[in-house]
Amino acid sequence: SFTVENPFLWMTKADVVEKIVKASCGELIAASTSCAHTWERTKEYTHCGTCSQCIDRRLAIASVGAERFDPAKHYRRNIFVADRPADDDKMMLAAYLARADELNKISDIAGFIEIFPEIVGAFPFIPGGANKVASQLFDLYKRHGREVNIALTSTIKSYSNYLVDGTLGGGCLLWTLVRKGESNSVSKSPAKLESNHVLYRGADWVITYNGLDVSVKNILGMHYLAFLLRHPGTEVSHSDIYSAVFPPDDPTAVTEILKSGITKGIPMVDTKTIEDVKSAIPDCLAKKDAMQSAGNFKGVEILEEQIDRLQNYLAAVCKKGGGSRVVKGRHQAMRVSVLNALKLAKKKIGATERGRTLLDHLKSSIQPGSPGHLVYKPPQSVDWTFEIPTKNGL
Repeated sequence: SFTVENPFLWMTKADVVEKIVKASCGELIAASTSCAHTWERTKEYTHCGTCSQCIDRRLAIASVGAERFDPAKHYRRNIFVADRPADDDKMMLAAYLARADELNKISDIAGFIEIFPEIVGAFPFIPGGANKVASQLFDLYKRHGREVNIALTSTIKSYSNYLVDGTLGGGCLLWTLVRKGESNSVSKSPAKLESNHVLYRGADWVITYNGLDVSVKNILGMHYLAFLLRHPGTEVSHSDIYSAVFPPDDPTAVTEILKSGITKGIPMVDTKTIEDVKSAIPDCLAKKDAMQSAGNFKGVEILEEQIDRLQNYLAAVCKKGGGSRVVKGRHQAMRVSVLNALKLAKKKIGATERGRTLLDHLKSSIQPGSPGHLVYKPPQSVDWTFEIPTKNGL
């Protein structure tokens, strides 16, 4: 047997850079590579300057004042001031900054786990017990958020001439910060109905209403909400809304529950689904044991995640005594799923001050239609644009 030790487990990238500099080894930084796009590397440019690893590296180095060891000329694009033509690259940088901003606003571990529930999956694999691990992860993420802020402050000072001259490249870091300020100022003018946009990024959704961005983790109700917004003025049945996310050709509701990314909320709540889920758990356990015996630890990890989802589903829809909280009948179950998930989505949207204007709009605009139907009918016309997959009716 052997033990794997990771001395950097509880260190941010900035912590590691600072440790290198304090050890008088700062000159080694320029010879290291963080870039994910290694195929683009040349003698002149060792880093692309656009990938997430380059963003992380430059901000970490800036946060500890070690820029002298990592010359900007070695980057094909300067993330701070150079343009980022590709939309994906712009969104990546904006998402990185938004995540750091979100971390800085979290005040306790409970709030941390609520916003980033996926970290719970790491608890069993890190020694120390759940409480200690949660505290350590919270501290690690919070330090990262603070370090990004320190780097941004330093960057603004270093490149202030670009701000004064108006020569910032579109989509660069400073450009993104400036746009963030513009977005905040637009929110003070609720009469303006422009820049209404729905963006789905896989891990989360960003809805821009009246020019103000609202970010919500990827939950089931956001998929339903997007469908309604795409069909203004049209009465749509609960079953049509549900089927837009979960096509009727899915063989069983169990596959719906196991779909990655939309496990929050109750995908389906009828007695048949509950029985199917109860039957699926032993099958998953048997497959997990087989994977364990074969040494397929990745397969074990995937099956453990699926088992957790199925068990969480049962915990959500079954009473303590085992009886179901659900109604019988698939159409009624679809209604419950849609209404509950939309209610949760609205709650998440209105959880921050930035989302309250959008929440008020949704409350006044999404109304019951004829029996079994909903309709998105805003008091005045609102033009929405969308960046979401066409799959599953969306």
